[in-house]
Amino acid sequence: MTETNTATGDRTLGRRIWRARWAYLFVLVPAVLFLVFELYPFIRATGYSVSSWTIRGPGEFVGLENYAAIFRDRIFWKALMNTIAYAVIVVGGSVGLSLVLSAAMYPLATRAKSFFKMAFYLPAVASIVVVALVWRWMYQPAFGLFNHLAAIIGIGPFGFLTDTSQSLASIMLMQIFSNPTIGIGASVILVLAAMNSIPTHLYEAAMLDGAGTVARFRRITVPLLRPTVVFLVIIGTVEAFREFTAIYLMTSSSSGQALSGGGPFYSTTTLAYYTYVQAFLARQVGVASAAAMVLLAIVFVVAVIQFRRFNTEIEY
Repeated sequence: MTETNTATGDRTLGRRIWRARWAYLFVLVPAVLFLVFELYPFIRATGYSVSSWTIRGPGEFVGLENYAAIFRDRIFWKALMNTIAYAVIVVGGSVGLSLVLSAAMYPLATRAKSFFKMAFYLPAVASIVVVALVWRWMYQPAFGLFNHLAAIIGIGPFGFLTDTSQSLASIMLMQIFSNPTIGIGASVILVLAAMNSIPTHLYEAAMLDGAGTVARFRRITVPLLRPTVVFLVIIGTVEAFREFTAIYLMTSSSSGQALSGGGPFYSTTTLAYYTYVQAFLARQVGVASAAAMVLLAIVFVVAVIQFRRFNTEIEY
């Protein structure tokens, strides 16, 4: 009897799978891409991180020596501090500015609101490569747009990307205003969409109780936008810790056959860029893999803390 039920169940399961074969086929494509381009490289990188691999080929097992090497490297700690400062300022600035801009645009007429949404989102349409190169030109000390405008009002000139005290802040500013993923363009669109779903009777009741604009924003808008803000903070933090493209494009300069960046004097080196330098310039794949594993652990811990600290279920 049990064997009969098992055979019947197998046939039923097989028929269900066959009927849904197209759905499984569509799921198979991203699953294969994930296994090939995400899981397999992660497993290999984990193995590299405990070996003396170089770009020329395999090496022997060295245990935690690669991790000890990066923890002894002062440039690694400089890159870590830069990455933390970068993530805090870019994510905080982008989300905070998006909330203020969205609150200012929300009462506008539909056409005016659509115009400003398009204007803020326009940089997000362009590739980060194009955006970074345009901002690099505007930051040029000799003939860049920003120093030209500064000269008109009688200040400057500024070093921007060539000054150790201004280089990281210059890249942060570009990311806040123009990054396609974590800049204010995409954030404003999401925040405004969430604000449109807040019931208007809550604002009407608050107005009847004498609450002003600032009080309504603090007591109604911000709490009910918490799920959207948490999403933006978590996604933005992950992207900020992985930042490489803008650093590479805005700080790299060719010198013979070498390509140097992350400067001046490591002032813009992040953990992702440090990993790139170890792998492809220093050709120490094992050390680079160890740095990548440390970066992964940091991002994972930060994301878990953010989920536990800020993520709450809000219904309205």
